[in-house]
Parts: sequence; C-alpha cells; structure tokens
Amino acid sequence: MQIRQGAEPLAHDGAATSVVLCHDLGGTPGGVAQIAQALIADGLTVRVPRLSGHGTTARDLARTRWSDWYAELDAACAEVTTRGGRLVVAGAGAGAALAALVACTRDDVLGLVAIDPLAAPVPLSRIHRAARAMEGLTRARRPFGASGSGGGLPVLTRARQWELATRVTRDLSDVTAPVLLIRSVALGPAYAEAAEIFASRVSSTDLTVREISGGAQTRPDEVARHLLAFARKVTS
Repeated sequence: MQIRQGAEPLAHDGAATSVVLCHDLGGTPGGVAQIAQALIADGLTVRVPRLSGHGTTARDLARTRWSDWYAELDAACAEVTTRGGRLVVAGAGAGAALAALVACTRDDVLGLVAIDPLAAPVPLSRIHRAARAMEGLTRARRPFGASGSGGGLPVLTRARQWELATRVTRDLSDVTAPVLLIRSVALGPAYAEAAEIFASRVSSTDLTVREISGGAQTRPDEVARHLLAFARKVTS
C-alpha cells in the first residue's frame, strides 16, 4: 500500500501535556501539520494519526467505516495516556466528531477541541449536497478525456460520515470535559448551524467559543494559539 507524501502519521514526545489531533475526513495528517508543529515548538507531546483508508486511494477509503477511523484515534489517545500524558483530544470537521466521541467514551480526556465540527446530520446533508453540485460543475468544465474525481468523498464514505454524525449527536451530552469550539466564520451557514448544535448539546460547564476568519488550513497559527492556551489551562 503506497501512502502519499504528507499523509504519514505524526508523533512527537515532549511534555506531559499531550494533544492528539485528528484530521478531517478525506484529509491527511499533512492537512493539520502546521497546527501540530506549532504545538511541538511549544514543547507539547503531539500525535496526529492517519485515519484508516486515508492517504492512499478513494477505493481504500470507501472500504472503511467510521468505527475504523475512531479506532485509530482512540489507539493514539490510549498510547499517550499509558505513557502518563495529560490528554487533550482535538479534531477538525469530521475529525472533531471523532474527537467528541473519544471524549464521550474515555474518562481520561481533560479537554476537547472541536474545529468546525461536522457532528450533526442535517447541516452535514446540506454540505454534502453542495459538494456534489460543485463536483458536477468541476466535471462539466474538465476537458474531454481528462482524469480526476473532482476531489470529493466516495458515496459510501459520505454515508458513513452521516452515520458518525448521527451517533455523535446522540452522545454529545456525555461530553463533560472542558470544550474549546473554534468556528470559522467564512465557511457559511451550514457550518455555523453545525457548530451551534454541537455547542448546545455538550454537557460541559466549561465551554469556550472562538471565531476565526479562516479555516484550520488557512489560519493554522490562530488555531494553534487558541488550542495551546486551552491545553495549558485544562492540564495545569
């Protein structure tokens, strides 16, 4: 199995404060590498696992289920806590949904960071419809005979993401650890609705919301700054 360059998992051992960071569905560890490197530069222990089926082919991704993605993230969390790390789990997009599920099921999570969480079925369905329309436009503009998939997720993967969002929405009330919700104001109303649903359903009494002008990939320095301050606070 050939893993694309930049898709390799990232691991760095530093201080006891440990952040396990989950990339978005269809992405790779490289998509959040700048955030991870900022945390590493500040001395934290960092893990960015590669979710099952990612970084290879669309066929590999289509063969995986959300439970496979969750297992990779949970294993990374178990590894750092076994070593005595004080755990903060974080994720972007569908990665935030997986991180939330970890926070629901593990009692050693000291903090949850959700970056533009896609953990609600209704806004997720609208985002999927918009993505399909954009892919159709891309195909229409592509010269005859050109290759490429339009960069979208396999249909099966979208269905499994919807299953994940349904499960997480049901269980969000089990999140009692401190939560940092980072919302990108430029992403549109569906993402805003998803963030509002997420914030309204967690049971945590320590919820902080930060708005940024771009996403995790366009403003990694801003995301890292908020994440670092939060991680220091909840693990001190």
